[in-house]
Amino acid sequence: MPYFESPADGTRLHHVDYGPADGPVVVFVSSTYLGTEMWEYQMVQPAEAGYRCE
Repeated sequence: MPYFESPADGTRLHHVDYGPADGPVVVFVSSTYLGTEMWEYQMVQPAEAGYRCE
């Protein structure tokens, strides 16, 4: 699983990346109690349209 780690305090955040690497970026933010699965179906259409969904 890809993670981003903060150099300041070592906090690790998991991220998901769909779509082309050079496309415009759309960021989907999940809540405290729900994970990235809540955006699973919403990320498909923008990624197919050329957006990079994170």
